[in-house]
Amino acid sequence: MRVHVIVASRHDGTLEIARTIGDVLAERGYATDVTRLERDDAFDVEIGPDDAVVLGSAVYVGEWMGRAQRFVEQHADDLHGRPLWLFSSGAKHGADGAEVSDTWIDSLEASTDAMGHHLFLSRMDPSRLSFGERFVATNKQLPSGDFRDWDDIRAWANDIADTLAAADN
Repeated sequence: MRVHVIVASRHDGTLEIARTIGDVLAERGYATDVTRLERDDAFDVEIGPDDAVVLGSAVYVGEWMGRAQRFVEQHADDLHGRPLWLFSSGAKHGADGAEVSDTWIDSLEASTDAMGHHLFLSRMDPSRLSFGERFVATNKQLPSGDFRDWDDIRAWANDIADTLAAADN
């Protein structure tokens, strides 16, 4: 079984999360590939009938990046009926962590028939942001720093590997 880890990441923070997920799955014996939607022709990824998918995106204004949303729309048939997990990553915001719309995530899970969704905090590095992004970050008073919990990311990837292994038995 191949596991495709497909991600939309503007400033590489979410891509680094995806690579860690891919590394854990590879360590657990799964053939994996990590594909970045913006650069790796992911719209042409061939998902085999027995393949699993881990699909994630950075979150902006409460939703996934447009490329990730288009991927879901264009590959809806390929995503249904297979092991599929979703993850989001966003900057630390307020007492409740990352800002993402629960309604939007619930709709995404329902439309893809995903086995689960996990929200990870990411990093906020103003030096990597465009002028407009820095303006929004300042306006929302987003703190700078790396808020990714690598133990949580690895544990979630191991949970995926455990679920895949149980299905194989």
